[in-house]
Amino acid sequence: MTQELSSLMALIDGHLERLQLGAAKYLRPGLSPDVVINELTARDLRAGVELIALFTWHDGTEVGPDVTLNDMWLMPGYYLLTFTEALRTYDLFVNEFEGNPSWFPILEDNFGGYIFVDCARIDQQPVYDYDFENVNNEVKHRSIQEMLTTIETAFSRGIFFKNSEGSFDEDFDLFWAMAAEINPSATYWWR
Repeated sequence: MTQELSSLMALIDGHLERLQLGAAKYLRPGLSPDVVINELTARDLRAGVELIALFTWHDGTEVGPDVTLNDMWLMPGYYLLTFTEALRTYDLFVNEFEGNPSWFPILEDNFGGYIFVDCARIDQQPVYDYDFENVNNEVKHRSIQEMLTTIETAFSRGIFFKNSEGSFDEDFDLFWAMAAEINPSATYWWR
């Protein structure tokens, strides 16, 4: 894992703690790299350094009867899948829906929307927005590192915040403008 990626992950953890957001306590400890590599390789997916780092940082978010969606979010609207959930979703996506076999899910919105990493190549693994009703799934970030940079920047600039009701929220317009600035080659933000 690169130093920059490790720093981004630590900063995001710090922001979650500082805002006393549920994810600060519900994000699970990470897995060993070997577990991630072996499971991805068994599915003929290329285990990129950033994808391995993501699940060694946190093995998704704890789910339970008293845990709300808002408490699970790594960023407003999306939570980090556990590696087991990601594998199950991947298998369902590929085997039942005949989806792209190189796309591996990492985040979910719990309403049919996902964030996938394209594992077709090991050197560059872009991140895509995906939902089952949209045939034009677009690149959101050129890499997991750019995705984490976008998330961390949103926290740093106050674009992600805790609203007056105590829920994790965002300034949608500012987020889109900032995300387009950080991800200029990602077609998703060109709206």
